[in-house]
Amino acid sequence: MKHPIQFIMFGTGGCIATAVVLFLSGIFAEKPTLKTVGCWLAIGAFAVASLPLLTVLVMSLVEKLRRK
Repeated sequence: MKHPIQFIMFGTGGCIATAVVLFLSGIFAEKPTLKTVGCWLAIGAFAVASLPLLTVLVMSLVEKLRRK
C-alpha cells in the first residue's frame, strides 16, 4: 500500500466483511444481538470511509472562511 487512503479503505473493507458475516450469522442463528452488532459495524465502516471526504470538506470550508 502506497497511500494512506488505502489503509482507510482496507480497514473499511475488513469492517464491512465482518459486519456481513455477523449479520448473516445472526439471521441464521436467530440471534438479534449478532444482527445488531453487524449493523453497528456497518455504520462504523461507513463512518470510517467518510472521514477523508469530511476532512476535505472541512478544510475547504476553513480555507473559504479564511479568505474572506
